[in-house]
Amino acid sequence: MCLLTEEVGELAKEIRKASKDEGLITDLKQAKDSNLENEMVDVFICLMGMFELLDIKLVDALKRKENKNYNREWE
Repeated sequence: MCLLTEEVGELAKEIRKASKDEGLITDLKQAKDSNLENEMVDVFICLMGMFELLDIKLVDALKRKENKNYNREWE
């Protein structure tokens, strides 16, 4: 979890560097030319590692969550 938090921090830093408008990427070309893609992949790799360590099947968990959200009554 600590490693994931570090990677999310690095992603946030990269988004800030690539952004021109209060933390939101407005220039997609600039974002693509930045290290943003690599930082997003690092976050994904950490998440995948957590799924593996906890023996959670990502696709099955995603399907369950999507079904739960679909059937949820939103207020």
